[in-house]
Formats: sequence, structure tokens, C-alpha cells
Amino acid sequence: MFYNILTFVVGFLYIIVGVFVIITRSFGVKLDPIAANALGILLCIYGVFRLVRAFIRLRKERRDEE
Repeated sequence: MFYNILTFVVGFLYIIVGVFVIITRSFGVKLDPIAANALGILLCIYGVFRLVRAFIRLRKERRDEE
């Protein structure tokens, strides 16, 4: 159960960091706009991927319990 919660939290953190990179155009160092947008979008996509994967795993675990 802890793993599922942690996976959701990490997924949301990836999305938050992606939005932060897009808005501030920096990721430890100053990035040009194209690189910042590309990195931010990739981070957001990966965050959504982790959330979907966590949701599917949680649904499967609940089905197995029944």
C-alpha cells in the first residue's frame, strides 16, 4: 500500500517539476526556451505515465483482493 501512495506522490512531483521548468526556464541552470519546453513536457508526460501505471496497479490489487 505504501508503494502505491509513493508512486502517486512521485508522479505528481514529476508533473510539478515539469511545469516549474516550463515556467521558469531553468533546471539548475538557465535553459533556452526550446530546451525548457521540451524537458518540461517530457517530465509532465512521464509523471502522467507514472500516475496511470500506479492507478492500474492499484485497481489490479483491489480486484485480486475480491
